[in-house]
Amino acid sequence: PGPIANPGESSLRAALRPERTDFLYFVSRNDGTHEFSRDYGTHARAVAHFQAGGRR
Repeated sequence: PGPIANPGESSLRAALRPERTDFLYFVSRNDGTHEFSRDYGTHARAVAHFQAGGRR
């Protein structure tokens, strides 16, 4: 046994060298995937959409 939720090597490498992207926000689509947004207005609309049970 080891520590619970200990990050793996690939997770540590990703944290040290994150991918370049314009996306600043994300919200769960409630199906295991995510919706990414570049600005807060788009993000707020996505949050409202998915909290209301919407799907994409």
